[in-house]
Amino acid sequence: MAEVRVAVLGASGWMGKVHTMAYQTYPHFLGTGGGTARVVALVAHNPAADPDLANRAPGARILADWRDAIAAPDIDLIDICLPDSLHYVVAKAALLAGKHVFCEKPLAETAAEAHELAELARARGLITRVGHGFPRNPVHDLAKEIIDSGEIGEITLFKGCQHIDVFGDPLAPFMWRADGRLAPTGIVGDTGSHVFSFMDFLVGRVTSLVADNFVVTPRRPVVEGLAYGEQVTLRGDEKWASVTNPDGTTLLCRFANGARGIVDFSRVATGRKFVQ
Repeated sequence: MAEVRVAVLGASGWMGKVHTMAYQTYPHFLGTGGGTARVVALVAHNPAADPDLANRAPGARILADWRDAIAAPDIDLIDICLPDSLHYVVAKAALLAGKHVFCEKPLAETAAEAHELAELARARGLITRVGHGFPRNPVHDLAKEIIDSGEIGEITLFKGCQHIDVFGDPLAPFMWRADGRLAPTGIVGDTGSHVFSFMDFLVGRVTSLVADNFVVTPRRPVVEGLAYGEQVTLRGDEKWASVTNPDGTTLLCRFANGARGIVDFSRVATGRKFVQ
């Protein structure tokens, strides 16, 4: 039985915790007949700030620098759960070091960067994946089978949306996901990418589009050390920071097969808890 040794980068963040937990639990659901994975390293920028980090993957060593994980000879797979602006840099370094890569979306800031990473992985014979998990739901495989069989006829119009309320409250604190330097694509790469993965999976490649990106709440209070999903109480003396990437997007598109698409996504949709 093959064992893949994994380093989770950004292990103290929300998605880092989710990925680490998944490696611990998936053998209970899927078995180990096709191999297994073991988390051997957890990477966090400030491990001391997360006292429970060591308990999430017993036996894994704790690292503060992602470069140490990439250089380690006993690590096969680099799992990237870092801020968006680091995805391309870290994924490229991992591929050049001969490591397989699982990267949270968005893979890169531009199509050219994503293409470069894909070609690099192909040339080196490495396995890569991006965190588009929604199409892997069995019901969506069934939808794909129905479309491909012609049972519902030719697809001429696709309508999709992804609405969440993580920034629905105008006083919800600023975090890196609202910072255009750390997350250049904003909601487009955050949850909008899930809609894009559906579009490609169910209908096919988009050949043209026109989009409107917008910011609803231009400034938010800053709470130092805030983690995604935490609740805080504002004191009233917080500094404020400008939101420098999109809160929402609406777009019209055309697919290679001639179908049209109407798509929107938002992180300011009050009351919407990852509803699709």
